[in-house]
Amino acid sequence: MLLYLLPLVLVWANAMDRALDRWSSVSRTRRQTRLNCPKGCHTCSKLNGCITCLPRYFIYLERLDMQQVGSCLSSCPEGHFGVRRERRGVSICQKCKLDNCDTCFSRNFCMSCKGGFLLHRGTCHEACPRGFIANNRSSECRRTSTPAETSEDGDCITGQWSQWGPCLNTRRACKKRGEKLRTRNVMAIHGSESPNLSRSETEQTVPSRTSTLLHK
Repeated sequence: MLLYLLPLVLVWANAMDRALDRWSSVSRTRRQTRLNCPKGCHTCSKLNGCITCLPRYFIYLERLDMQQVGSCLSSCPEGHFGVRRERRGVSICQKCKLDNCDTCFSRNFCMSCKGGFLLHRGTCHEACPRGFIANNRSSECRRTSTPAETSEDGDCITGQWSQWGPCLNTRRACKKRGEKLRTRNVMAIHGSESPNLSRSETEQTVPSRTSTLLHK
C-alpha cells in the first residue's frame, strides 16, 4: 500500500515546492515595489537602484566601483542611444561606438559631435572632406553651394572670387592705367602638409581690363 502512495506523495511535494517558489517571487517583487523607488522605476533595490522600468522609460546602467547601478530615464544620456526590445518588454540605453560622438541615433550613426569635431554623414571628423565646408553654427559639413576651386597642389579648397576692386595707381584712383584686385578665401585644407596660403600675381592693365591676385 505504501508503495502505491509514494508517487502521490512525491507529486504533492513537487507541487508544494513550485507554489512556494511562486509565492517567494511574488513576495520579493512586492517588497521591491514597496521601496521608495526613483521616478520611472517599476522595481528597485537599495544596492542596485532600478531593476525594471515603467513603460516608455529606458534603463541606464552606470558602473560605480565594482557594482552597476540602474536608473530609469525618459531619454538616454549623451554618448548613448535607446533600444526598445518589445518582445522582452525592456528598453535599454546602449553606448555609442563612434569616436568623438556626443549623441547618436544608433550604434554606428552619430547625430552630433564633441567640441572641435565636424559631423559628416553620421561620423565625426577633424576637417570636412573634399567638396564640403564647415557650417560653424551646426558644426556639420555641408556641400559647397557653388563648385569650389582647388589649389594647384590639391591640398586646399578655395571659394569663389570676390568682385573686382577699384582701379588704383600708386594708391590713387587711376585715370588711364592701374591695377584692379580681387581675392578668394580658403574653405578647407587637406593633406598632411600645409599648402602655401599666400601667393600673388599682379599685372598692369587699362581700367577696362582685369588683373589677377591669387589668395589661396
